[in-house]
Amino acid sequence: MEFIKQIKYYLVILVIVALASCAPRNNYPDKYHLTSSLEKLSPDGNKILVDNDSSFFISGAVLRSTKESRSGKFSVLTGKKSHFALGTAIPDIGPDYFVEVSVWRKSQSNQAKLVVSTSKSKQLYKMTSRTVERDSLGWEKLKLEFFTPANFSRQELKVNIWNNTDEDAYFDDLEIMILKRISYPEYNEEAVHIELDTSDYLKLQKIRRRAFEAGILQSTDDDWVKGFMFAGSGGMKAKLRLKGDWLDHLHGEKWSFRVKLKSGNTWKGMKVFSLQNPMARMGVNEWFLHKVFIEEGVLTTRYGFVPLTFKGRNLGLYAWEEHFVKQLVESQKRREGPILRFLENAMWDTRVFNKEGKRSYLKTPYFAAAAIKPFGFSKIVEDSAKMLQFEIAQNLVLQYKNRMAKTSEIFNVDATAKFFALADVFFARHSLIWHNQRFYYNPVLCKLEPIGFDCFSDIGLGEMDGRKIWGNISANSIGTAGNEFLMLRELFNDTAFVEVYIKYLEKFSSHQYLESWSNSFLDEALYYDSLIKREFPDYKFDTASLFVNAQNVRKELASFKQSFQTRKSDKKACINKSVEKPILDTVLDNSFFPNLVQCYLQEATNDEFTFRVKNFSPDVITILGTGKVPEAITRFLVPGAEVHAYLKENAQVDFTIEKSEANYLFFTRKNGDAIISTEIFHWPEPDGGASPLQELIADYPFDLSSDIYTINNKNIVFNKGSHSLIHPLIIPGGYRVYFKEGTELDITNNALFISYSPVFMEGTKENPVTITSSDFSANGFSILQAEGKSKIENAVFENLNTLNYKGWTLTGAVTFYESDVDISNTTFYRNQCEDALNIVRSDFRLDNSVFDYIFGDAFDSDFSTGVVSKTKFTNIGNDAIDFSGSEIIIENTTIADASDKGISGGEESQLTVRNCLIERANIGIASKDLSTVTVEKSKVDDCNYGIVLLQKKPEYGPAKMILNDVDFVNSKTKFLIEQGSLVIENGKEIKGKKKQVAKLFY
Repeated sequence: MEFIKQIKYYLVILVIVALASCAPRNNYPDKYHLTSSLEKLSPDGNKILVDNDSSFFISGAVLRSTKESRSGKFSVLTGKKSHFALGTAIPDIGPDYFVEVSVWRKSQSNQAKLVVSTSKSKQLYKMTSRTVERDSLGWEKLKLEFFTPANFSRQELKVNIWNNTDEDAYFDDLEIMILKRISYPEYNEEAVHIELDTSDYLKLQKIRRRAFEAGILQSTDDDWVKGFMFAGSGGMKAKLRLKGDWLDHLHGEKWSFRVKLKSGNTWKGMKVFSLQNPMARMGVNEWFLHKVFIEEGVLTTRYGFVPLTFKGRNLGLYAWEEHFVKQLVESQKRREGPILRFLENAMWDTRVFNKEGKRSYLKTPYFAAAAIKPFGFSKIVEDSAKMLQFEIAQNLVLQYKNRMAKTSEIFNVDATAKFFALADVFFARHSLIWHNQRFYYNPVLCKLEPIGFDCFSDIGLGEMDGRKIWGNISANSIGTAGNEFLMLRELFNDTAFVEVYIKYLEKFSSHQYLESWSNSFLDEALYYDSLIKREFPDYKFDTASLFVNAQNVRKELASFKQSFQTRKSDKKACINKSVEKPILDTVLDNSFFPNLVQCYLQEATNDEFTFRVKNFSPDVITILGTGKVPEAITRFLVPGAEVHAYLKENAQVDFTIEKSEANYLFFTRKNGDAIISTEIFHWPEPDGGASPLQELIADYPFDLSSDIYTINNKNIVFNKGSHSLIHPLIIPGGYRVYFKEGTELDITNNALFISYSPVFMEGTKENPVTITSSDFSANGFSILQAEGKSKIENAVFENLNTLNYKGWTLTGAVTFYESDVDISNTTFYRNQCEDALNIVRSDFRLDNSVFDYIFGDAFDSDFSTGVVSKTKFTNIGNDAIDFSGSEIIIENTTIADASDKGISGGEESQLTVRNCLIERANIGIASKDLSTVTVEKSKVDDCNYGIVLLQKKPEYGPAKMILNDVDFVNSKTKFLIEQGSLVIENGKEIKGKKKQVAKLFY
């Protein structure tokens, strides 16, 4: 069947290629290549001849000079005598031609320019004075390279030199290359191939032309087309569309694409990704910083390079980049959580309008109108738990946008400080622009983390600000700048954040640090650099500029630290002051864009929807109703509701309408008759309300004089005896928390225990420390981001539930997150939630402990390293031991009566199991999703399935298990191995034959 499918794919390709070969072609010239050393003149002596084509003439013969020359005897002299020279016109140039023009210049000020423009229209104008090459005689090469626009009308191109000063500037050796179609280098590296039928290709062409006419690409949900992607030996169904905002993503044939793979397919562990010109992000520079981000634990998109063919046409080298889906965060050892952004549609509407130049420059409140939207929102609105997470997350983003709370209250401080420090050291300011920012909501920490993305471009914050350290600001230093800059400034008004930011600036800007990463990645970077150079010979990846910028950061650090200390001690400074209210943008024109109107689904009942409409436009609007598609109203609002213009009172309205599928809002303007539609957001409008964590901290501040513990310097010691905790207790970082032998803490009344400091339980066998919940209501015992390793010895955790407070939900009755811990001689008994013990992103040791009568999983650990030794698991409601993305040793451990799996390794885990007994489990040992489980001298007794190997997630691959001296007794099915997975038993390979094993268990 697989072979037949492949044959069908390739037949489709042959049909597509055949149809493409029938596409009409215009009659424009295929190539111009003109060179002139300025030596030859026309017969009348008035014009300069082109060396290799006598039909072309160049103006400026009277400006020839023998005073300077680069080749031959002559150059042309510009300055006081004439500001223009070397003019020539190239006829019959059509859309998507490649133009390369170069000339050599010799001058003092380097102000004279090379210009290419259209002769009779303003459709194209290119100019440069930038030097791309120098020779030993003092001559500098100027070069322009570009494609004519897709909507370019057939006409002449005019080339000339413009010296707008009175200073002498000499020019020599003009070269003009114009190609109807360029050839891209052929690469030996394995390529990606994309094919689609002619109708879909023509649809992309139409969308591309629309973008050129507008001056920008604004994508819609209707822009996707069907296609096939081939990588390696396999073919995959896909959807794709054009991507990018600016037109540099659409020049010539080298378009940028967003690709979604269908039917459970993945490529390089990704389901959704982009393919784009590698120079859109400055070549290897973007890749290099992404590697550093990942090594430093800062979220970023996975990034790389691959050759691409599109409709059978080689398009050279492309950069691939992961999109904002759950695989991004899971591949970088985070739990799935919503990823958010600011909608930028109104901003692009405004920029397109201003680009057209129809009237005076327009300012709109596009930042105020920038709604907060999740990626993959259709899946979020269908899942109540994910929806609660998103609502928390969007309120946090709104707090950031409107400067309503401190950085440390909104963001994971460590990750955010790393991100901004690296942006400074690498001068990656383009990633800081508001509409390039992406936010991951960490569901464990109840805070946001930035995602490094789109870090390099020719334009960005670096063009607007000379500071080497972005956070080096004084009180109100940005003054009356727009809200997006005030939003960024407010981050550095938080002492807790700035202190960590300074720590990472010192670390990342050090020569030793940069040298270590340069050495680590240099070979791979130079390899990719060599690939890119084949297509872009003027490009060079050079770390020298990075070291220079880092040195400049180090030079500014001393003054920054001093100014920071001054601001901390100055009561009038902005540090830790009450944040300002947002400044309202003003509207200077009566122009209208539909994206200046927002509509939120505030509430849904069985019969009705309640919507909220916010008007950021300068015109009064009247709401007409809602509809499923943007072309038709299906539910009318009678009478219509009027919404005032922006900055007026009541510039928002709530209305209720009969329930039906509603994706679009319809309205009219007071100053227009057209019916207009805009997208409905299927979630309530954010109000910037407190997150569950913020609310808990505000309602239950840490008590410095409690009856149940004593504080001595930075040590918190719980008093011996029994204590009842009836309110949430949240211990901040910077302490060490001690429970002495015999201490009992009874957490009731839905109270909870959270500590950002390490915990030390010093029980004895006779007098253990007990954490219990007599009414079974405890909202967990959680240790989050504690500096220093916790130690739990001779303790009992019983009757506990997990943290579940207003959408902030964990899975473990006992949780350690980014908090190393040693646990010994400890009992976990009768938990009431998914996991009795959950350890995430931590190093641990679990010895001589007991898990008994467990509701769900006994011990679940993600993205951790550790050892499980001499521990007993009995009466387990689900998995006894479940690890994902972890490296673990399990030894001398017994498991009895696990309802699902005894031991499970998933998502590229590496488990070593020694001297263990697993009995009466549904599955003895499982290996999933690129995991390798090695089992030695162990016994699997009376299990339905002895071992199971499978692939559960498409972004991973098959599994492996190595068995040495393992005894299987009474297994109904000894081995269940999926096709592609492998078991090596005592040196003998057993290859899997079963298909879709995951469907049997999930």
